Amino acid sequence: MKIPKCVDRPRFIRVFSPGGRMIAAVLSFFWAFAVMAEACPDGDASLVQVRNVINDLGKSGRAPAGAECGYGWAEGINFDKPSLTDQVLISFFLEVADLHRQAYLKRLAEGLVAIANSYLDKEIAVREKFIEQVLAADDETRKSESLQRATVKHLSAMATAYVKRKKYAEIAEYLSQKPTNIIDHEAVRAWLQAVSSCDKFDGDPNVNLCAVKDRQICQKTISDFLASVDEMKSQLFSSKTGREIAVLRRLTADGGCLND
Repeated sequence: MKIPKCVDRPRFIRVFSPGGRMIAAVLSFFWAFAVMAEACPDGDASLVQVRNVINDLGKSGRAPAGAECGYGWAEGINFDKPSLTDQVLISFFLEVADLHRQAYLKRLAEGLVAIANSYLDKEIAVREKFIEQVLAADDETRKSESLQRATVKHLSAMATAYVKRKKYAEIAEYLSQKPTNIIDHEAVRAWLQAVSSCDKFDGDPNVNLCAVKDRQICQKTISDFLASVDEMKSQLFSSKTGREIAVLRRLTADGGCLND
């Protein structure tokens, strides 16, 4: 697998003066030459070495470079039973995904929205790969406490990434198919926002669900959500979340506008 150089190349940044005149930033390749000292490790490196490099990149303000390096390695990793419970690999996937969130925030602050969103999409892909491998493992492997904690963290952050990308229908569908023991309060909040806007799945919290055109879709979507919530016996919800869930229960119960 060919691993690209971890060079954090800032894009052209447009700065507008009060008069509206655009000032071009320094050409990106000048910066590239200045930061090429630390390259992404090649395929002969250990995962420990890769972690050291990408973490150093993140700490030095070069999260995009660290994210790109980590993503190349994450794509090429084949899971097996021993590797799934290996703490180095567990930490690596968390760090790579978190670096993508940092890269998203960095590029967003620079006004590079499309590039920022591409880091969110890759973050989702990294987290989903890890989650799906864990869920496909045998019961004994999934008993690992560190593996369980990592899976919950991934799903929670993945849900918030979906919200930032405004992919509410996707997160509602994804979470409805997942075991409730890996869904934390943050993921529930994202899911709640999605199902509460089930007419358009746009995340708008001010929707009058009784006035939606397709009540059957909303009824099923909300019922799937409530069925999962009912399984979360040990989950403690905030008072705000509890109130919003209670509203959905009334709407889908006998006599509710989504159940008539």
